Amino acid sequence: MKKITVVIPALNEEQGIGLALKEIPVSKLMNMGYETEVMVIDNGSKDNTRHIARQHGATVLIQPIRGYGNAYKAGFANASGDIIVTGDADNTYPFADLPEILEKMEKEDLDFISTNRLKHVSSEVMTPSHIFGNRLLTTITKILFNLPFVDSQSGMWIFRREIWDELDVKSSGMAFSQELKIEAYIRGFKCAEVPITYRIRAGVAKLNTLKDGIKVMFRIFHKRLSTLFLKNTSMGKERVSIFGDTGSEPLFHAHADEKNVFPLNSSEGFAASILKGEGSVQGQRCMSDRKVSSEKLFSKIAPKDGEPKEKQAVLEYLNGE
Repeated sequence: MKKITVVIPALNEEQGIGLALKEIPVSKLMNMGYETEVMVIDNGSKDNTRHIARQHGATVLIQPIRGYGNAYKAGFANASGDIIVTGDADNTYPFADLPEILEKMEKEDLDFISTNRLKHVSSEVMTPSHIFGNRLLTTITKILFNLPFVDSQSGMWIFRREIWDELDVKSSGMAFSQELKIEAYIRGFKCAEVPITYRIRAGVAKLNTLKDGIKVMFRIFHKRLSTLFLKNTSMGKERVSIFGDTGSEPLFHAHADEKNVFPLNSSEGFAASILKGEGSVQGQRCMSDRKVSSEKLFSKIAPKDGEPKEKQAVLEYLNGE
């Protein structure tokens, strides 16, 4: 049986995470021959996001190093599925469409599918400035990379896990979304895009259209310069785009230009991997003991002088500082 891993980054999304998780059609996917793993990557929530996610059966990993891209890298590093599915925790993306999208992937032997929010979008769902910004960034990306995607900023993707190791995605923030699409295309993987119905978000929006838009635009030009001499895909595949109507040591590189990898050393979450070496909390434990959250496990550990800044960040986060 094939396996898919649904990876959802979350930061204070208690109003939407439950709705998003409920919509994942686990039973229908099982009938199609897919086992489903659901992972929520908590990026520093101070509300009940983690608790609600666990109540809905998700595995919760803690990624205390802030950043949209950093959260996804932690998820991808620990995903065990053959296919990775992504989407936001605010209930904007239609996970109910997964059976049809996966059927398209298998039928057309696709490596990467992105989704197009803009075909059916309205001002009630996305502000006019947000729509304009998305179209502008997509246009710039098309010009610089000859990219055929209609929506370069969409956050719902479905791709084969094996291609992730071939992609050079360095962004740690919001630009991660467009860089992933750029890499999948310029490296010659078989890509497609399908339209979806994007919904009004649950909870408070965190995106700053101007500030985040400028950062993303900067990353587009930076990416263009860094790929000027890229000959072709490292996999040697012919570029094909199909568009219809539609237990290892963690590597710590906080710099935005590094491709971070965040493997776990404990089922408790990414925080545990940073704290490896604290023998008092790294003992082997049975599954029934793993209900205690990481923040409780490590709340009594005090930072020491000279500790790496990533470890300091984890300890501060877990101690509520």
